[in-house]
Amino acid sequence: MIRYMNQTMSIYSETFGAKVIAMRNELAYKGITDGQLDSFYEHPTNPIGIRIVAEHIGALAERLPD
Repeated sequence: MIRYMNQTMSIYSETFGAKVIAMRNELAYKGITDGQLDSFYEHPTNPIGIRIVAEHIGALAERLPD
């Protein structure tokens, strides 16, 4: 279980970390923010944190104007 969690966190950091930070910053620049996302997006401590980040980014993206 610990190995799975460490691998998951490593893959997240390498594949999505910079993209998530850029998305969150761009949304914040547009005035679209989420306090819970802000507490997780840079360092989601486990796979549940990754899911929270994904769900909240998705919810914020839905608030973007067409």
